Formats: sequence, structure tokens, C-alpha cells
Amino acid sequence: MMRKPDMRTVKTTTAVSVAVLAMLAVPANAAMASDFQQDERDYTAAVSRSITLTSELKTGADEAKAKTVNAKDDDAATRLARESLRSRIAKAADVHAVSKEKATVFNVSSLTDQAVSSGRTAKSLSSSIDDGVRKVDDAVAAHRLRDARKNLETAAENGRKTLESSNGKVDDDNNRGQLSDVLNKTKATAASADADAIGRTAKTLNDLIAKVNADVQSRADREARQAAQAQRVQTVQQAAAYSPSASRSTGYSYAASPAASGSARPGYSTSASCALDSAADHCQGAVDGGGLVDMSYSGGHIYAQHNGTGGAWINGLQAGQTFTMNGSTYRVNGQSIEGA
Repeated sequence: MMRKPDMRTVKTTTAVSVAVLAMLAVPANAAMASDFQQDERDYTAAVSRSITLTSELKTGADEAKAKTVNAKDDDAATRLARESLRSRIAKAADVHAVSKEKATVFNVSSLTDQAVSSGRTAKSLSSSIDDGVRKVDDAVAAHRLRDARKNLETAAENGRKTLESSNGKVDDDNNRGQLSDVLNKTKATAASADADAIGRTAKTLNDLIAKVNADVQSRADREARQAAQAQRVQTVQQAAAYSPSASRSTGYSYAASPAASGSARPGYSTSASCALDSAADHCQGAVDGGGLVDMSYSGGHIYAQHNGTGGAWINGLQAGQTFTMNGSTYRVNGQSIEGA
């Protein structure tokens, strides 16, 4: 005979089974409420970091673009470094910061991974661009150092030649001495890695070379002036020695500039003039023609007259005396010469 079941027991068993089924319906990997809140905060931080790193990447890429512009004197290494940097900057253009999305217990983990990955990519490219910039700077510096050393070598070679060729050809050896001192230090300077210091030394050498050359030219000009003066004196002496007739002689006096003061001898007036620098023969002809002749040249005046036509007074002049000629007072700066 069957026993009537106890309904209370059935109801209890059913309630327990339903509760167990309800618990099994919740996903096994779902986070508890407190865990989800922490995951959401991590996601927000990852998004913020991705935005910051991407912004820094864009800024760095923009600033680095100036380093990619080729210069006309770039060498091969520098051009390659610039090309590499351009490639790295181009990659940065494809990187974008993640946008904040609605996070749930089901997607918060993957969203966080995406944000973290975006930030890492931006940071890696920033480091790559910084490295590219350094390589460009290093290539430029190496090229500049090579050029500086080459320029110094050229300047030193020119300096040695100038020092040798100017020996005994200057009135003052001061600049030559400085040039020699700098040349003695060029080897140590060239061995350094300071392109600026090397460049300054090369400039100093070139400046001293120019000064020594100017000293050489100054002495040459002085000697040329002295030679010209000697030639003028010789011309005057030759003119004084020349006389068409034995009975006629010529007196000469040198006067360079008007006298400022002092008692003057009686006044005289010239009857003819000529430029001694370019017409010595013409001047002799003017003297032979009679009268007092003003033979001018770059250093002053020479007055000449045959003794037979009244020029004997010239023979009495001494250096430092003054006399009046054509209304102006002159001081004698050379001894008078009497022709034969």
C-alpha cells in the first residue's frame, strides 16, 4: 500500500533546487560588485594614460620634423639619419588615443587591455623618435667636427707658408710671433672634439695670416715710396748736373709744405710749372727755358732756376728756412743743390 507523500518535504526540496539553479545561472568569470569598481577605475586610468602618451607622441613628432629637413652640406650619414627619422615620424601619424567606452563586467578587461596597449605603442614610438633625433644630431655634430678639423688643417698650412714667406719682410714681427704661437697649439686643438674651439682657432689663424700679409704689404709700400723718393732725388741731381752751356748753372731747393710761422725770405714768383713725377724731361726743358720753375711731386715742390737767370739765391737756402713763393710761405726740408 503506497504512503501518501509529505508535501512539506517536497516544497522544501523544490525551494533548495531552485536556489541552486539560480546560482548556477550567474557566469563563473563575473566579477563581484567591488571588484568591478576597481576594474573600472583601472580602465579609466589606462584611457587617461593612453591619451597623455599619445599627445606627447604627437608633440614630439611635430618638433622632430625640423630635424628631417636636409641641409645642402649634409653628408651621407646625416642624410640617412634624417630619412630614418622621417620614417619614425610617419608611424606616429597612425597612432591614436583610445576613447572612453561604457564598461561592463563583461568587457572592462578587454577595454583596459586595449587602452594599455595604445599607451605602450605611443610611448615606444616616442622613444624611437627621440632616438632618431639624437642620431641626426650626432651625425650633424660628427660632420661639423670633420669640417672644422679640415678647415683648421688648411688654415695651419697657410699659416706655416705665410710665416716662412714673410721672414725678413716686415717692419714689426709682433703678428708673426702670434701666428707662430697659435701654430704651435693647433695639433692639440685639432685632437679635441670641440668643433667650436677648433673653429675659433682656425679663424684666429686666418686673421693673423691677413695681418702678417698686411705687414708685408706695408713694408713693401714703404720701400716703394722710399725708392720713388730716391728716384726723384736722383732725377733732380741729374737735372742739376745737366747744362746746355758751361756758363749756366741751376740751383734747386726742396719745399714740402707751407710754413705755419717764422720769418720768411723775400717773396718770389714762378714763371712755369711741371709735374716731376711724370715729366722729368719736360721739367728740365722748362728750366732751360729760363725763369723760376715749380716742379711739383707727391711729396711737395722743387723750385729750380739757372744761376745765370737769377737762381743763385736758391743756393743760399738751408733746411728749416722759410721763403715766400707765389704768395705762400714754405719751409725748406732738403738741402739746396747747385748744378755744375
